[in-house]
Amino acid sequence: MTADVGYGHLVAAQQARMTLMRRFTTVRDADGPVFALKPAIDEHLFAGPRIFPSGAMISQTGGEV
Repeated sequence: MTADVGYGHLVAAQQARMTLMRRFTTVRDADGPVFALKPAIDEHLFAGPRIFPSGAMISQTGGEV
């Protein structure tokens, strides 16, 4: 909660590379902040798998997240 947002993006880029090194070439993101990471990977600025983001999380009506 207190970490810098930019730091979080750098950590996400590193994790994306590690995901690719584990041989996952495509992933589905089910509610995460990947809308900045996806184009950076697509433009080959960072190594990572193909990402299909879902956007907003979907939950049951009245359910807790």
